[in-house]
Amino acid sequence: MPTSAACTTIWGRRISDYHDGGLSSTERAETEEHIRVCVQCQATLQAHDRLYRGLRATPGFEGMLTLTRPGTRRGMGAAQRPMFSWPGRTLGAAPARRGGGLSTVVVVLVLAVIAGSAIFAGHIVVSYGPSATRGASSVSAPSPTPTFTPPLGNLTPNGTACANAGTTYPASYAFANTAGSISIVTGCDNPIQLTRLSGGPWQIDGWSPDGSTLAVQSLQDGALAVIDRSSGVVRPVNLGGAVTSPARADEAVWASTGLLIVRSGQSLLEVDLVSRTVTPLNVSRVTHIEWRADALYYSVSATGATIVHQRDVATNADAVVATLADNLGGCAATSQGCAVAPAWDVSPDGTFILYQAPSLANAAQTLLQYSQVANGTPVSAPKTLLTLPYSGAPIALELSPNGTKLAIATPGDGAQAGSVMIFDIPGQTSVTLAGQVSFAWRYDSQALVIEPDAPTSGATPRLYDLVTKQSLQLPVGTASYFWQQS
Repeated sequence: MPTSAACTTIWGRRISDYHDGGLSSTERAETEEHIRVCVQCQATLQAHDRLYRGLRATPGFEGMLTLTRPGTRRGMGAAQRPMFSWPGRTLGAAPARRGGGLSTVVVVLVLAVIAGSAIFAGHIVVSYGPSATRGASSVSAPSPTPTFTPPLGNLTPNGTACANAGTTYPASYAFANTAGSISIVTGCDNPIQLTRLSGGPWQIDGWSPDGSTLAVQSLQDGALAVIDRSSGVVRPVNLGGAVTSPARADEAVWASTGLLIVRSGQSLLEVDLVSRTVTPLNVSRVTHIEWRADALYYSVSATGATIVHQRDVATNADAVVATLADNLGGCAATSQGCAVAPAWDVSPDGTFILYQAPSLANAAQTLLQYSQVANGTPVSAPKTLLTLPYSGAPIALELSPNGTKLAIATPGDGAQAGSVMIFDIPGQTSVTLAGQVSFAWRYDSQALVIEPDAPTSGATPRLYDLVTKQSLQLPVGTASYFWQQS
């Protein structure tokens, strides 16, 4: 970790330029890497945010933003700056600019003008904390963006445990409860209930790319609906007529803000939320779907194998990514329901596929192998990442949002409880959480929500922090936590 002197000398002005949106993409990436590991620079960045939020809360300050150079984002603070706490994501472009010292000069001049106006008016209009009130009137500035410090129990203002505990600049997340309520939390503010649905319990399938809409699915009858985040309006999605009855959603992924890809049984559907049309895709015996790196990945059961495809939804171009051995007790063309197909996932950037494979040496074991992929085509021979005990039951696996960790859920078999295992890629470090069979990665890849064997109204999910190895009990009866990724 850098020393204080090094940060003061080398990084002080760079942090100011980063806050103002004035770095090149290379400089911005270097700065974000530094901020991740430097506590002092995190505090400096938060100080910039506090200052600008205070100024923006001051009457008349918005009009004075014209004093800054056009094309910069000066005065916008964290509201316009991409979050840096998701390693590996592609950040939005910022204007290239030099001479960041102007930022401090402009802020000081603006602050001086505002303060002078307030003094001549006979009162101070901005205060920082309850003891700073002066004069006849005072408007408190918003509190700073919190930095959570695990393993402390971190709560929202109304006392609800917060699943963003332990992270800085946290993203919004949604969760459901056994009563059918769907709620969202922004940062560690109080939960906001969007709606309450009947026919549950409900599962959250994901956020639309722009964060405006949630897709949810009933675990009782497979009903699919979308919920508008701003209004809470629920819009059922009717799959009837597009598939053979029963028309239920088994999986759903967002391809764009107005387009969902849905697996219904073994069929694949394209749901256009704008035109309100459902179009069956010419694919059958589908076992699983994922959306990664702007492409659809889906697996199809064939005789003796499960074949993973990559599909460009815009052009319908289709390529085979991997052919997985299907002697795990999984799907064949004549089997019923495709109940035990090999588990697989694709890295967030689409550069490799990770999948379950049989162990030829020991039938009581299963291998996790991976292959590199380029443009939907394998470019390397399979390599074994892990060897795990295997009872014949299906497993679930998912890579973390930044692709550096892997979580695997194994079901219980009556004699032994299920568990969730977390590995660092390439499989060198592991944590086993017994008695859990479900999990959800937090957007920063540093924590995940784990849920018990049998989620009920009395079941208690936990947030497990991979850095501190501590857990935080989340509200009883809640489940299906899902973070907004952008």
